[in-house]
Amino acid sequence: MNQYSLVIAVAKRARQISERAEDEGIKLIDKPVDMAVQDFVHERYRIIEPENIEEG
Repeated sequence: MNQYSLVIAVAKRARQISERAEDEGIKLIDKPVDMAVQDFVHERYRIIEPENIEEG
């Protein structure tokens, strides 16, 4: 896994957290990015990358 993949995954997860909170009318105390990072640190979410990536 590279840094780019990690940044993209955290950004996508943070967006999910933010959108869900907005839809449910929940006011977040922590920042969505911080919450997303913790999801990956505590292995609640994992990054799965394809094994064979063709570089062109």
